[in-house]
Amino acid sequence: MTTVYGAGTADGINEAGLAAHMLYLDESDPGPRDPAPPGLQIALWIQYLLDCAGSVTEALELLAAVQLVPVEMRGFAATVHVALEDRSGDSAVVEYLGGEQCVHHGRQYTIMTNAPAYDEQLRLLESR
Repeated sequence: MTTVYGAGTADGINEAGLAAHMLYLDESDPGPRDPAPPGLQIALWIQYLLDCAGSVTEALELLAAVQLVPVEMRGFAATVHVALEDRSGDSAVVEYLGGEQCVHHGRQYTIMTNAPAYDEQLRLLESR
């Protein structure tokens, strides 16, 4: 497991074979705080999934029940997106853009970089 400033998990794999990887995404925006769902501090996003899910599908179900809450670390906003994969070969990229959760779920989503947003990354790959 890799942490960011010792305050949040940035990369890891659990005993069930679920792996999660957090990368920088300047456009990340979980939107205004809705007090109805439980809040999940963004730097703990990966740790929560690794602690509670055993597959990509389970991780996505968990994320549907919480709202990410932004956090700053050492004066910088934690603006990130996450790649997930599990031992079955399933994978997903999850981003929050303009207050909306954006999920690319399927075995074809196996590589991700830092910014730009994933739709733009896919567009750039197709234009090569």
